[in-house]
Amino acid sequence: MTSKSKSSFLLLLLFLLGGALVYGEYSFGKTIMELRRSIESLTVQRTVLERTAMEQTQQISVFKKALAELETYQLGIPANEVDFYSLVQKEMEKNGLKSNIIRPVKAANGRSAVEISYEGPYLSFVPTLSDWRSLKVAVRVSSVTMQGGEDLAIKGNVILESVLGK
Repeated sequence: MTSKSKSSFLLLLLFLLGGALVYGEYSFGKTIMELRRSIESLTVQRTVLERTAMEQTQQISVFKKALAELETYQLGIPANEVDFYSLVQKEMEKNGLKSNIIRPVKAANGRSAVEISYEGPYLSFVPTLSDWRSLKVAVRVSSVTMQGGEDLAIKGNVILESVLGK
């Protein structure tokens, strides 16, 4: 080979090597930029997942606390219908209401229901409702009717239900 062809060949080789280096740098830079975007996306995703996990942990602790409180609150069950009627009647007498008629009524299976015809001051009936709700046994007021009279006197009917013990 002549020296002119050798120098042309070397020049071509240097040119190709330079082109390969420029292409390699461009390709490497492009890969770095894609990886940075991927890192940013994963960082955002990690932050969202950490917040979600923290919120769920807080919700679980609130749920566990509420469940523990519910487990400590136990409602009793009246032993029989007489016990149920007695509890209901005591609250009425305590608040100054007169029960005219107490009679059993039909209720769903496993429940006992009583209809009470009452009369007395309205301002005594409202605390009676509250006291029935505060009983240590399961009591449900399923129906209330009342008619007004003179001087805030009322009369009406109320149906109460409870689950009885076996």
